[in-house]
Amino acid sequence: MSPHAIDILDRALVYAIWTFLVSYAIILLIARSRFRKRSRRVGDLYAAIPSPDPSSPSDSLRRLLNPWRTAGNALLLALFLGGLVFVVYSFVPLPHTANLVSSAAWQIRPLRVTSLQYERFHEGFSVEGEVWNQTEEPVTGLRVAVEVVGTDGKPLDEVIAEVSPRPLPPGRPGYFQVRYAERSPFIEGYRLSFLDAEGERIPHLTGFDAP
Repeated sequence: MSPHAIDILDRALVYAIWTFLVSYAIILLIARSRFRKRSRRVGDLYAAIPSPDPSSPSDSLRRLLNPWRTAGNALLLALFLGGLVFVVYSFVPLPHTANLVSSAAWQIRPLRVTSLQYERFHEGFSVEGEVWNQTEEPVTGLRVAVEVVGTDGKPLDEVIAEVSPRPLPPGRPGYFQVRYAERSPFIEGYRLSFLDAEGERIPHLTGFDAP
C-alpha cells in the first residue's frame, strides 16, 4: 500500500475515532437524562400505588439491567456512526476531499511500476524493475531516468537506460536495469522517472493499489 493511501486511511481512522467518542458521550448524556426522568416517573407511580413488596427482586433486577442495556445500545450506535464516517471519508467521492476514490493519484496514468529492487554496494548501487504500459497504445522509445540524490538532498547525477521490449506493447510489462558506480560516499538515494522518445517525462504510479 502506498504512503498516500496509508495517509488517507489514517485520517479516516482519526475522524472515525473522534466521531465514536463524541457520539458515544452525547448519546450517554441523553440516555442518562431520559433514564432519570423515567426513574422519577416510576418512583412516583410506585408511591401512588401501594405495594406489599416494593423492592421485589424482579424490580431490582430490571432497574439494574436497564442502564447497562442503554449503555450497550449507545455503544453499538456510536460504533456504527464511527464506521460510517470511516467508510464515507475513505470511499465516497466528496467535494474538496481527496480520498481513495476522488484523489488524482488514483486516476489512470500511462505507466505503473510493479516491481523494483535495488542493491547498494561499495562503489555505488544498482536498480532493476518492471513497469507496465497501462495505455491501449504501444509506447515507443521508453527510457528510465534514475536521478542520483546526494547526501545534501540535491541531485548528484542522472543515469538513463532503455526499457525493453521496444516498443512496449499495451497492457504488457517492460524491464529495465541501471547500475551506478561513481561518487559512492556522497550517495543518499535515488528518484525514478520515465522518458518518452522526445525526452518528455511520462507520469507513472507505483504499486498495485491504484487503478
